[in-house]
Amino acid sequence: MKQSIKNSFKKSYEINGILLVNKPLYDTSNKTLQKIKKIFKAKKAGHTGSLDPLATGMLPVCFGKATKICSYLLDSDKTYEVVAKLGESTDTGDREGKILNKSNCSSFSLEFINSVLKETIGESEQIPPMYSALKYNGERLYNLARRGKIVDRPPRKIKIKSIKLNYFYWPKLSFTVTCSKGTYIRTLVEDIAKYIGTYGHVWSLHRSSLEPFNKNKMFDPDFLEKSLLSNQYVIDNFILDIDQALKNIPSLYLSDDKAKKFLHGQSVYIKSNFFSGDSRIYTKDNSLLGIGALTKDCILKPKKVLQEFSIWS
Repeated sequence: MKQSIKNSFKKSYEINGILLVNKPLYDTSNKTLQKIKKIFKAKKAGHTGSLDPLATGMLPVCFGKATKICSYLLDSDKTYEVVAKLGESTDTGDREGKILNKSNCSSFSLEFINSVLKETIGESEQIPPMYSALKYNGERLYNLARRGKIVDRPPRKIKIKSIKLNYFYWPKLSFTVTCSKGTYIRTLVEDIAKYIGTYGHVWSLHRSSLEPFNKNKMFDPDFLEKSLLSNQYVIDNFILDIDQALKNIPSLYLSDDKAKKFLHGQSVYIKSNFFSGDSRIYTKDNSLLGIGALTKDCILKPKKVLQEFSIWS
């Protein structure tokens, strides 16, 4: 189905799909979302996997029915290109904060730096920073931090899947890291600096990919605006199908009768001995119906319905 915004400046559009945006430096994730929503004249849109204003990189914007599967992207692994400045700590954990501590340059070999980075690989617990959007008694931690308050934060389990040294030349340390959801790179940098024997904070941060979009292109908002307003492209040049976000979960195909029941929110019996858990649900002609949860007893229960039942009536 072709989606186009040509020859209209007032009408809003029912767009369904996912757009991978390269969030600009210093913009909030919500500011980027609102700009994209305006550019595409979209009726409904949301973003997933927020980035700090200082960070750039991949910000998935979900249009229309794709907003129903945002949670699957929130749980995804992310890859970041990180530049840390060693020898200084800040109250925010990045270069926009107030300097708290300093240390002089010491002689660190590349072998030593590599060994420290490798020590972070695997599962561990991480204490979220005060400058974060987590809530304490209903209030954002960063609001408390701005008033000079520090509260206890329970540690959270994270996993560093891989980490690779790009370069080290005092005071800058650059590495690429792939990590689980909930990992705070600012805290990771502080921990790495501590292991090395110094202080550190994030100098720059770029999210290069987010599972399962490891090889997909992302677009700058300014490029999108110029391209669409000049009528050089239609929306289909940029929007990914909803099921592109679900490539990492298995798929099941339903007969017409069972598809109708699924769209009505009814459970159906499926002959399957291969897996249980979440799955993509399709019609026999490859149309995505939604997401279902398959029990060990082969009962498929609807979780997210992405089509209207009226088209099957």
